[in-house]
Amino acid sequence: MLLSKLQRYIILGVVSLAIVGAVILGNNYLAQSQEEPDPKDEVLKQETVHPGTEIVVEQWCPNCQERLHPEVPDLLSHWQGFGPQDIEDYLRAEFPGASITSFGPDRVMVQLPPGYCAKCTVDWPEKGYIGLDDDKQIAIYYEDGTFFQTYGPAPGSWMKDLEVGIQFESPEECEQWLINLTS
Repeated sequence: MLLSKLQRYIILGVVSLAIVGAVILGNNYLAQSQEEPDPKDEVLKQETVHPGTEIVVEQWCPNCQERLHPEVPDLLSHWQGFGPQDIEDYLRAEFPGASITSFGPDRVMVQLPPGYCAKCTVDWPEKGYIGLDDDKQIAIYYEDGTFFQTYGPAPGSWMKDLEVGIQFESPEECEQWLINLTS
């Protein structure tokens, strides 16, 4: 009889441990299934362009400082699902010198390189040089040294070259130099 009581206690202990173990495992499983999604996953979802994202493109005239409103065709449809790096790559390929100024799930702002407005657009010199004006601003000069127009602030890293003057042989080369100087 002593042995059978002992067996009952052992069996009761084993069953009790099995029940306690099942309850603990069940609670852990339930807790895991009710955990919130990983915040990193949410950030990745938020850091892409979606149909409701507003695309704002900014460009300024370097001469009069007026804001231009460039037409950029179908950017939104091309950028669906794009993240910041995807957009940077697209801009580098399609709009050299452009950059993202802010990126969010509801609004993406892009800055295009300077461009002249209609009232400031004039025929560029065929040949000339890019130098500095009296206020240390980037200035464009005709080949004979006659002042053409001021372009904008001179970057310190190019100051020595601008003091000497950077020669150009076509309006396109002048424009390319200006993009390089201001990017």
